[in-house]
Amino acid sequence: MKSIFKLGISIYRFFKRWLRLGWFYAGGRQPWRKGYFEYKWRAITKAINNPKLTKVFERADVLPKQYGFGIDERIIELPWALAQLPEQSLKLLDAGSTLNFLPLIAHPKSKNKKLTIITLAPETNDFSRQGVSYVYGDIRDLPFEDQSFDHVTCLSTLEHIGLDNQSIYTSDQKYAENRPTDYLLATKELYRVLRPGGVLLLTVPFGVYDNVGFMQQFTPEMIDTVVGICPWQQSAVTYYQYNKAGWQISSRERASGAKYFNIHTTKIIEADGAAAARAVACLKLIK
Repeated sequence: MKSIFKLGISIYRFFKRWLRLGWFYAGGRQPWRKGYFEYKWRAITKAINNPKLTKVFERADVLPKQYGFGIDERIIELPWALAQLPEQSLKLLDAGSTLNFLPLIAHPKSKNKKLTIITLAPETNDFSRQGVSYVYGDIRDLPFEDQSFDHVTCLSTLEHIGLDNQSIYTSDQKYAENRPTDYLLATKELYRVLRPGGVLLLTVPFGVYDNVGFMQQFTPEMIDTVVGICPWQQSAVTYYQYNKAGWQISSRERASGAKYFNIHTTKIIEADGAAAARAVACLKLIK
């Protein structure tokens, strides 16, 4: 009886997902419309399971035409991060809980990792039975000993540090802050918990500076500060930029003029179909 109930739930979720996708296509595939979440995650799942595309992200090559059109920067950050992860088993910290989705937890690159996720508060997704450990706390003061992890991912998280996280991510009033330079404290903590030779995979929205309350967009100077605040042995920054043809590899100079689209302040999608950031910086930092 229990198995029949689970099957019924699975069938219901399947049809609900496809119904929402239908609404999304019928509405012209505009970002943040009903069905956008399902559309985005179908595209991300397809991207992270495409070996040829993984090689493209590994080498920072040119992306396919129209790649990720109308989809926010996760369509870049997640395939990029998985492409950088080694095959072997290691201790991995996900600072910010961006990996806390089934397509990522079930990915071959994740299955042999001892994954710890730290975020401010419990979330709907819980993969404890799959071996994921959850810790709730502040990235500016990580509750881990020095050199605890082989790799750390911090994807689209640093831009929220010290800002008004209470408005979206937690009900705790103490996180309604305005301390825009605290991302440097978090960077130092991420460095501290990495073992020598360990790798930090870090992504942030990039371009013209903007502070929208709950996050800030990083400038070239801010990227330089992140790289320079700790004595990294090696550093590499790859830039991707969005336009009306989708996402594409870019350069620091070209991407520095990108402007952030904030769906929370305007409901009108602009002509290029941008969903959020129009450029992203992907940093690979080795301790």
